[in-house]
Amino acid sequence: MVTQRHQPKRRTSNNVTKKLKQSTIATSTNNMKSSLLTSNKLSPSTKYDIMIKKCDICLMKYNKLDPVAAHRHKEFHDVQTKGLKWAVSNYLKNSKFALKPLNSSLKNSRGTRDIFQMLSGSQHHQPLTPENSQRSTNFNPQEDSACGEYIIEIQKENVQEVKLALQLLDFVNEELTAPKDENDFWISGKGKCFVFIKDGRAVGVITLEDLVSTHYTMKWMILSTKEIVEHVNPRFLAGVSRIWVSKQYRRNGIALKLLETARRSFCFGVELKPLQIAWSQPSESGSKTAKKFNSVLHKSGELLIPVYF
Repeated sequence: MVTQRHQPKRRTSNNVTKKLKQSTIATSTNNMKSSLLTSNKLSPSTKYDIMIKKCDICLMKYNKLDPVAAHRHKEFHDVQTKGLKWAVSNYLKNSKFALKPLNSSLKNSRGTRDIFQMLSGSQHHQPLTPENSQRSTNFNPQEDSACGEYIIEIQKENVQEVKLALQLLDFVNEELTAPKDENDFWISGKGKCFVFIKDGRAVGVITLEDLVSTHYTMKWMILSTKEIVEHVNPRFLAGVSRIWVSKQYRRNGIALKLLETARRSFCFGVELKPLQIAWSQPSESGSKTAKKFNSVLHKSGELLIPVYF
């Protein structure tokens, strides 16, 4: 007797079935939303609510029905929370800085100076010679790629570095809603850019402008009210154009480490004093950093920070 063998029926797991149902529901929901948006039955505000989503973590608003916008949010969210992947395989000599303890000048930035001399800009700071151990000249990218953290100065000769730095600054400007045409002044020698690298990602960045012989207005700003102190015209040597730290790594002193590295390395052979560095329209978090770095106490009891615009 010949018996016919029946093929056993394939069983679909519950997980696969659920995923298929979810995918079908999501597709039908999006199709329904798209049809609603194209109809005239909804008010503009309702259509806006259907399309626009605000991320609770990175706070970016985007059109969730647009694949390009959704992809942009994914990139932005990744950089804001974890930093930008830093795949630079070759560093130029003397571009890397070893991290050092914060300078004692930060601890004594208030209460030990003649405030009236500083307000008038008549105090002349004597430059200090940077310590020789500041730069790490025997940096080996292969050895350091998987270890700890360090700061690098972006060298315009390293095209890969410059490209990544500009990409990072684009994300920074997007978060700060700042102009994007102010990113590359340091490439032409009018300033410098330093990036904080941790575990293969750029988690912090600072760009400093050279304020010597510039058209900028330099003033003191009352920290609590954001008011400018009139009739006083101080002079500062460098200005913080951008300073940013990825959300996951904030409140760990990274911004102050970037500032310390920048002030020690902005001009070869000269170490800038904190009060020779001004701020360009500091954000709320930037104001908190400025308060720690170089605020001064006025006799009125108000804290002042140096600004330029």
